Amino acid sequence: MKRVIKFFMPQEDVFFDLLKKQSEMVCKTGSLFGKLLKDYNKLTLIQRKKKVKEIVKIEQEADHLTHEIVALLHKSFITPLDREDIHGITHLMDDLVDLMDEIATKLLQYEIKAIPENFFDLCAVSLQALMEVNKAVSLMKKPNLINPHLRKIHDLEDEGDKIFYDAITNLFKKEKNAVKIIKFKDLYERAESLTDKSQDVAILIEGIVVKHA
Repeated sequence: MKRVIKFFMPQEDVFFDLLKKQSEMVCKTGSLFGKLLKDYNKLTLIQRKKKVKEIVKIEQEADHLTHEIVALLHKSFITPLDREDIHGITHLMDDLVDLMDEIATKLLQYEIKAIPENFFDLCAVSLQALMEVNKAVSLMKKPNLINPHLRKIHDLEDEGDKIFYDAITNLFKKEKNAVKIIKFKDLYERAESLTDKSQDVAILIEGIVVKHA
């Protein structure tokens, strides 16, 4: 009987703890990604590959955690938040890790020799947004404390947009090699998507806060 009652009780701590764990994994990936970018221009190819391999490993761990959260959603009769909201947050955070993995891998695949300053600046803004995502998700049980972090994410997304548009403008204006244009345009777009996805998380959390106010 106790097992039946426990099954029907809201698993609030379980879901909030798992989402927090996932947001911390986003930050961990961001830390590795940031170190790769910071040191990229002075690293050997072997060193770059080693750092990218570390990011790929975290991405695989993040996938397992996403599957764990989704599986728990299917098994739980009652959840502390709407199922689609939990599902949305967990998949958006998984997307953030995937994007960093993709960018790191593309740097090797595209044989990028040196990272331009504006690309580093765009990624730096994106990484700040990821830190704010972690803070916001960690405070979901204390919604009255979340708003400053959500506003910061929106501000960083605006800042990222400006860096992105300037970078693309300069790319087409200054770069004459068509292959390099294609490669860097792809990298810039993926980096800009990091701030977009972070803002998507912020918008989803804002909706949750409103619904549960």
